[in-house]
Amino acid sequence: MKVNRDSSPDELIAHLENNPNHIFTFTFSRLKKLDAEWHDVIRPLLGTLLVAREALTQQQIGQICAVEGYRIKESNPRLGGLLTRLSHEQYTLFHSKLAEYLRQNRDRPEEEYEFDFTEERQLHGKLAAWCGQGTNEQLWSAYIDPLDPEDYRTYARKHYVTHLHYAENYPDLFTVLDNKDYEYSKLQADPSTRSTVLDLLLGCEDAAHVVTMLREDAPLATSLGALARLWRYTLLRCSLATQADTYPTEAFQALLALGRERQALDLAELLTQPTRKLAALLLVMQQLLSQPERTAEGLQLYDRVYEVAAALADNHEKVKAFGHLAASLQLARQEDKARACWQEASIAADAFTETNERDTAFRDLAEAYIQAHMWEQVRTTARSIDSPVEQIAVWGQLALAASA
Repeated sequence: MKVNRDSSPDELIAHLENNPNHIFTFTFSRLKKLDAEWHDVIRPLLGTLLVAREALTQQQIGQICAVEGYRIKESNPRLGGLLTRLSHEQYTLFHSKLAEYLRQNRDRPEEEYEFDFTEERQLHGKLAAWCGQGTNEQLWSAYIDPLDPEDYRTYARKHYVTHLHYAENYPDLFTVLDNKDYEYSKLQADPSTRSTVLDLLLGCEDAAHVVTMLREDAPLATSLGALARLWRYTLLRCSLATQADTYPTEAFQALLALGRERQALDLAELLTQPTRKLAALLLVMQQLLSQPERTAEGLQLYDRVYEVAAALADNHEKVKAFGHLAASLQLARQEDKARACWQEASIAADAFTETNERDTAFRDLAEAYIQAHMWEQVRTTARSIDSPVEQIAVWGQLALAASA
């Protein structure tokens, strides 16, 4: 069935039911009629936002696309709901479905797309060139005005290496990572080391790719140099990741007390022990949920905490993890999410068939209910414990908590 702007509503609905992505087809067929504006402004703008790692200002988009800022501003209203406008006049694509429509899909070659693999790689190259436009001293200069709509440095500090990676510009990527001044400056700007570790992870991937692509008759010096680079990136990444494991829980609490949630979160993601990572992420989530204006951030982090808890292999740890998570959500009055976590904790506890292990699991679950002040659930769980010693311990904790 062929549809156009004069088609009836029923025809349009039937067409969209057959393939919801056709809603973008209609939109882009209209935009492409703008001809010069489409090719010179709108298409480059969409391509830039497709590969950008975070929102960009109109001025930054203009710099990357080599288009005057006023033309970017004039074209924005034509894009309607395709863009999401954030604070400080920053823009991003409104939904991941739009990004899926714009880029070529290897698994579904029959689907429409706007940017093929080669052009997407070239777009990453443009952003990499924009990130690397200045000297190392300029990039890491002490002061950056976060409200300056033209400044590239905040973005470049985080994403320069990422764009080099996706542009497959291995020589420049290796040059950046081998620059000791760049490495030192980045560690100074981000003491959590998470950003540096992520860069090194990409460096390891690209160095390994270069090693596998070496010809058998490649000079020995070339082969050894490539392998040495791979080992250096790997060892440094592991060293920095392991360094995070030396931070005690009190260090995360101190960071949160100072309002440095971002740094605490970055450090938590570097922890290699799942239970420690979970505990640190939970602390950050609790801090965010305790601030009404940051509830949305806390709930966004909840998805990550839930993911880490669900991946735990030990069922005892899983009971504790989901119990603590549920209690935190209950106290933050997020009843629906808390209910889902209580259910996960109960399922993990019920999975034990051996009496002693089952009693331990129910005691852990009861302690989580005590933390959430859910007294009736504590009593019900306590009665499910067979061991008199474990049961008395739970009743004693209940009495102390209820009288506090």
